This record gives sequence, C-alpha cells and structure tokens, in this order.
Amino acid sequence: MISTTTFPPPSGVQYELRSGAHRAVVTEVGATLRAYTVDGVDVIDGFDLAEVSPGGRGQVLAPWPNRVGDGRYTFGGRAGQAALNEPARRNAIHGLVRWLPWQPVSQAANSVLLRCVLQPQPAYPWRLDLSLEYSVAEDGLTVSAEATNLTDSTAPFGIGFHPYLTVG
Repeated sequence: MISTTTFPPPSGVQYELRSGAHRAVVTEVGATLRAYTVDGVDVIDGFDLAEVSPGGRGQVLAPWPNRVGDGRYTFGGRAGQAALNEPARRNAIHGLVRWLPWQPVSQAANSVLLRCVLQPQPAYPWRLDLSLEYSVAEDGLTVSAEATNLTDSTAPFGIGFHPYLTVG
C-alpha cells in the first residue's frame, strides 16, 4: 500500500509569498492563485490545500480565456479542435494551461516566476513559452505575464485570470 502522505497536494508544489500584511499562495498546477490575504482577511475565495481548483478559482486562462463553441476554430488556415470540457454547453472552456505543471524559474520571499511551454496539439497547433510572475508588496498583488510564440506562423493568443474576489 502506498501512503498518500508522501505525495504533494493535488495542486502540486505551493509557493507562499509574503510582504508585510500581504500573503499569497500560488500553485505549480496551472500557476493558480490559491489564496490571497491582507491582514489575515481573504481577498479571494480560494480553495483548500487538499482540493483541486473548483470552478476555475484562481486559474490562468490561456491561450484563450473564454469559451470556444464546439471546441472548433480556424486561424491562419490552421484548424483547432479542443476537447469539450464544458460538455453540457458543448464548449472548450478556459484554454489549455490551467491543469499543466508550471516550473519555477526564480523565487524570493515575496515573488515567484513560473514558466510553462505549451506544446502543439490538436486543440492548439502552435508552441508557446509562457511565464507568469506573482509578487506581493505593501501596495498589493501584481501579476505579470509574458507569452512567446515559438512557431514560424502567427498564433492566436489571449490570457485571462479567474480570481473569485470576496465581498465585504
């Protein structure tokens, strides 16, 4: 029998960032913002360490940030066919990187830079090199994104973020 205590949580390695009253937790899987608090008060409605991101909470949405009807599209003469991961509505939803592992490039007490190479596939026949830097400081949380097209043709690209902000 394999002990489950030796495995990392479902969202992978956790990167805790701190600066003054600000604390954020970013995960390896999807470069997801799992938690963000100021003075111990939740700014986002994140998720527990033992969970996978429910409803896309805190996830990065790329190379498309919304929905693709029937999962089909054409761009520059190239066709894409993505899996219908919102089957009841016949949509491919929120891109392809939200469940992929992102590798650390650098880390400090208040920041982490993560990288993911999205390889060509039926859903997206281009190669992208993506990086995200999360940092916290006295003035809040900053997220910086960079995408580099590694193919020899123009690639369609969009990025979005899915924080569930708290109210009150």
